[in-house]
Amino acid sequence: MLIKIKYTGSRNFIVESYNASGEQIDLLVNTIGEYQGTRLLDIGDNDHTSRLLIQSSGPWEITIVPLEPSNIRIEKVPSTFEGNGDDVLVITGTPDLIKVDVQGRGNFIVFAWTNTDRDLLFNEIAPYQGTKILNSKTIILEIIADGPWKIEVTGK
Repeated sequence: MLIKIKYTGSRNFIVESYNASGEQIDLLVNTIGEYQGTRLLDIGDNDHTSRLLIQSSGPWEITIVPLEPSNIRIEKVPSTFEGNGDDVLVITGTPDLIKVDVQGRGNFIVFAWTNTDRDLLFNEIAPYQGTKILNSKTIILEIIADGPWKIEVTGK
């Protein structure tokens, strides 16, 4: 599933997912100030969110939608695409290299998902530029960022 989150407060905002036993699955958002982004929810075989813990000092909105073409950004490889903040992209084609150019501040993380695995490609502090090799079976890129980013994915 995808979880689309929007927060318009000025203070700390935290969203965590938990299973039915009360065990934390994921820290989805931990930021200060306004936030708008998309994250993956329950992508792992054993992830079954039954509740969310939300800590907020202002208004927020959360929408959970299925991971299907009408709800997700789709990019054909090779291409260059841009965004700002957290996002989830489906890539089609056979990827080869991923080049990133990140502005802003804070952590910049990219996970590459295949049908069976997740690879941590980048875990850097912005601003940052770099290139990595992508698994040719990558179908989803999960981007976690505090600011603007640009990604180029080349094809084989």
